[in-house]
Amino acid sequence: PYNAVHWDGEKWELKRIYKDENTAIQAIRGLLTFDGKEFWFAAGSIYYWTGGIAKLVYRRNTNTYETVEKLWGIGESNIYGIGNEGLIVHYDGRRWRRLESGVEQFLQDVWGVVDRQSGGIIVYIAASHPLGYGDEKILKITSQTDLDTVWWPFDRRVMSVWTDRSGKLFTCGAGIFRLSPDQRWREIGGIDVVNALTRRIRGMSENDIFVVGAFGAVIHFNGLTFKVYPEVAAASYRSCDYKNNLMVAVGSGSSRAVVLKMWR
Repeated sequence: PYNAVHWDGEKWELKRIYKDENTAIQAIRGLLTFDGKEFWFAAGSIYYWTGGIAKLVYRRNTNTYETVEKLWGIGESNIYGIGNEGLIVHYDGRRWRRLESGVEQFLQDVWGVVDRQSGGIIVYIAASHPLGYGDEKILKITSQTDLDTVWWPFDRRVMSVWTDRSGKLFTCGAGIFRLSPDQRWREIGGIDVVNALTRRIRGMSENDIFVVGAFGAVIHFNGLTFKVYPEVAAASYRSCDYKNNLMVAVGSGSSRAVVLKMWR
């Protein structure tokens, strides 16, 4: 009956966000906001919401299995949506344009960074099936629409990507990896750290990173070592965000939605 929940600092409010007067948006899986007042929702299609009725801004092709599942952007004129069947769409402030990804894999995560040398945006996308079917790839977008791949030498699921401001690239999934300056991948956390599939990696810097995942996995990397938090393992976490020393993860446990807040 509800498709969102809002926290105002003191209490939670269940919300029902409608796409027309009688129909709520079904199963919102991704959201993006720049000011906390205007929102983009990924729910197969993409909706824009400022309160009241949400506006459909990108309609999925219902004749295929393509759906938009996650969103990332640097401003209202530079937004990316990614999802199933290799779907990538880009918004330039005027219209949504589909980008050919060259893959038919599930696209799990999208994250970008401003390149210090060129001043342009580099966007990374994790492509993997949660059960390990098909190819595992990392896609890379430059100049808004030019698409390439990042060398990924492992037959290992890559479920999430994140970069710090300097452009250092980290991934998680079946293991936690870092791309070194010499363009070689190094596994910095394996089954000795967490024996579960990790779903999301987000950080403040290369020595301040959170990773969350299945079976209650919540771990922090300080640049040298990992700290595991077994006391919050009563849920399976699917996503997280981290800023201003506050990490928020979302997932489910015992058939209930779970929101985890941790301060550092």
